[in-house]
Amino acid sequence: MNDPGTKVLFYRGKDGIKQMVWNVLRAKGEVVGYTYRPISEAIGEKFLRKFVLEFERRNLYFRDVYTDKYDDKNNPDAQYYSLKRFEGKVIQSKVLDIDHQMDIYNDVVSYYKWYEGDIFGVEIYNKSVAKMQKQLFEIIWKIASHKS
Repeated sequence: MNDPGTKVLFYRGKDGIKQMVWNVLRAKGEVVGYTYRPISEAIGEKFLRKFVLEFERRNLYFRDVYTDKYDDKNNPDAQYYSLKRFEGKVIQSKVLDIDHQMDIYNDVVSYYKWYEGDIFGVEIYNKSVAKMQKQLFEIIWKIASHKS
């Protein structure tokens, strides 16, 4: 059975990832997700600054989980995030090896991957898919630890 509200969009390249990141601003309240690398690698620092300003202007909130492989202390993006709007936790990579970016908001699940010039992303618009991914995120969030 097909859900009439289902839509899948595929993006390629830096401009595609920028569009996906900007789409996050459609969130109603909170975005949750997983980070594996600084997003500025894919979208550039100028675009990231613009996004964060708009994110904060819209009074949105982001909870993020990343693995111990991701060195947040040396993350060049951290300087742009307000601790009032962005909260992160760490999970050991032996528990969950995060090897791509994922954002979950409203009824949308966005997957991003960039590595050695291959930049792509997929947005899935589906209420039940987003609901399950949010539930899985909450399980991971409970066992992850706050940044040190």
